[in-house]
Order: sequence, then C-alpha cells, then structure tokens
Amino acid sequence: RIEKEATRYWNIAVKDSFIVATGSDLEYTQHLFSKQTGEYLKSFAAIGRGPGEFIMGLPYVHFTTGNDSTYFIVDLQMSFMYTYRIKDIMNHRSLPFKFTRLSSSPSKMLGQLSSRDIIPMNDRIIVNPANKRRNNTLYKLYDLDGILLDTFALYPQIDEIKDKRLIQEKMFDNLKIAIRPDCKRMVSGTHCGAYMGIYSLENDTIWLLKENRYHVPKLYIELGSRPGAYGVESYEDNVTGFTDMTSSQERIYALYYGRKFSWKDKLYYILEYDWDGNLLKLYKFKREIIDLQYDSTDNKLYLLYGDSDEGDFRLGYMEV
Repeated sequence: RIEKEATRYWNIAVKDSFIVATGSDLEYTQHLFSKQTGEYLKSFAAIGRGPGEFIMGLPYVHFTTGNDSTYFIVDLQMSFMYTYRIKDIMNHRSLPFKFTRLSSSPSKMLGQLSSRDIIPMNDRIIVNPANKRRNNTLYKLYDLDGILLDTFALYPQIDEIKDKRLIQEKMFDNLKIAIRPDCKRMVSGTHCGAYMGIYSLENDTIWLLKENRYHVPKLYIELGSRPGAYGVESYEDNVTGFTDMTSSQERIYALYYGRKFSWKDKLYYILEYDWDGNLLKLYKFKREIIDLQYDSTDNKLYLLYGDSDEGDFRLGYMEV
C-alpha cells in the first residue's frame, strides 16, 4: 500500500527503481515512490508560483525508454513537454532541463494547441492532438525538438453507426495509446466499442497495419436547446472497452472494463494480445484497476489498484 500523499491517484509511470504516481486531488502533483517498498520519496510539479511549479497541474508522466531515467511532464492544454531527470528531483532541483512545444504559436483557434496524449520514445514523440475539426483519430509524429515528421488520420468505416460524428467524437474520445519498447509499433484502443488499431512507426512514418473491432457501441446524438448544439450519449446497456494500454516487445496488455453502465456490475480484466491483435490470455479481477504499466527492466506488469471510494490505493505487479 502506497503512502497517502494525495487523496486519489489515477496514473503511474515506472522506470528503474522508481514509480511516479499522479495525484488526482485537482492539483495533479507528481509523487515519487520506491518501486520495491512503496515508500514515498518526493513530490514535484506542484501548483504554485515558485521554481519548478506550475499555474495549472500537469497530469501526464511518461518515462523515456533510455537508461538515463529522464521523464516528461506533459501539458496537454498547451502541447508543452517538460523534460526532467530523477537525480535532479532527488537533489532538490525541481526545474526541467528542457521543454518542447509541439504546436504552432497561440491563435484564435485554441483547439489547435491542445493534445489528448503525448508519448515520448527514444528519439521521437507520438501525439494524439485535439484539433479544431474534432478528429480524435489523428496522430502526429515529431522528433525530440518538436519538428513534425508525419501525420496520419484514421476514418474508420463502421456501417452499424450511421452518423459518423458518433465515431469521431465519442467512440474515439478516450483513446489510449501504447508504444512497443523498440519504438517501431504503436497500438491504440477505444473506451467505447473496444476498437484496436496497430500501427507501424518505422522510417519516421505512421501507417495502419491492422485493426480489430470487438463490439459496436450503442451511441446516439442528443440535440441541444440551441441550433447546432448536441451531445453524444450512450445507452445504459452499452458495454465499455479498453481503458488503458501498455506493451512489451512481444505482448500488448489492455485494461478492459467489461460491465454495463450501471456502476454496479464492476468486472475488471487485463487482456493479453500479441502484436497481430490475437487474444492470448485473460485475467479477471474483483478490485478496481486504475492504471497499468509494463517495465522492461524486470519484465513485470505494474498495477495501480484499490478502492478509490475509501482512498485505499496500492501498487502491485504481475510476473509476465
């Protein structure tokens, strides 16, 4: 059980002997723990006005796949990526040594600046931006200096869903991305419909290799009171899909909510796939799994789980 430095946690990153857990107490402060004991070590990237602090919390943490224990705090709203070193944090130096902007300068269309996820690799960055056209299946590939290398937009044709806005604005709204350790493959998965796409990232390009649809979500458009206003809703008997993904060189591990939208029938699964999208194993849990991360240094799958209502958060691992 991890020491309580925040009221809730919702995201972890694992590297070397450390685990970083993001506190979801509306500040999104990053908390550093020992991977072996769960002992609390440091907190950083807090809200404030001092050096290394931010006006708004920055929720996402990604470690590099290199050996220098560098990692990134991601500002999704402004598409900034701040690069830190663990040794600096441990030596009370909380300033990033580099920051990278992944978009053009601010304009009237603020949607051009924000991102849904930013994942750094060894020498490149993959981004799922939130652009003004509301295309949630857009991917961009950058180098580490923020230079755009390639762009790929997916427009899946799903005959069962007649209105294509439902696909772009709901089915892919909570898209999750994982990168293979050699940085040559990417997998994405959706919360609604359990859509899985497998992509190549070789030669500084992005292209779709394979896609799987496990079920079609029941979605509908709810019109608003003023002209042009609408919301996307789901029926109560809709089944959810992938809520997080991570990967090893040989396997894809997907966190899956197999339940109805009643919040009573909670069934938590970890599904193990190969890189062709074939399901190999299924693990069923009775406790809430919040996040999972594969660590190649010890070939373990680390889990953030527990009872969020009672504030009981734990770090565990599976031998894989």
